[in-house]
Amino acid sequence: MRVFLVGYMGAGKSSVGAALAKVLNSRFVDTDDWIEARCCKTITQIFNDFGEKEFRAKEKECLEYLIDQDDFVLATGGGLPCYNNLMELMNEMGETIFLDASLETLLKRLELENQQRPLLHSNQNLSEIITSQLAQRKPIYNTAKHILQVNDRAILSIAQELQYILQNS
Repeated sequence: MRVFLVGYMGAGKSSVGAALAKVLNSRFVDTDDWIEARCCKTITQIFNDFGEKEFRAKEKECLEYLIDQDDFVLATGGGLPCYNNLMELMNEMGETIFLDASLETLLKRLELENQQRPLLHSNQNLSEIITSQLAQRKPIYNTAKHILQVNDRAILSIAQELQYILQNS
């Protein structure tokens, strides 16, 4: 089974993805980790050296790498589904799951991390940045085959619910 986790940064895609892969006995891939390993640079360095366009090309390259593979859980970057028709591609390739977190949850999780996240570097208020980006991205996230609210939930609980959903869909 091919499983793609989508959602805004801080929604828990990497943590839930690793737990879900374990309960499904599948391989776990995180697009950011994959890109960093391929480029021998951090995501921030890639953004600084090459810009967002090159980063988005690397995300597409990661999906293309996985096209011929089965049995994995992929934690996507928050923007990946919104570029190059990649949400459509993931819906065709396998099971897509939108991990939906509230603005309050995202703020709580991202307040301490915004310096490590290139798209959050700004003079704008963090809440304004997230609200603006979510307004653009959420319609695309909502095209996922499954949507799960993740606010105030334990990672293992989310992974087990997703296991049940996937095995019964």
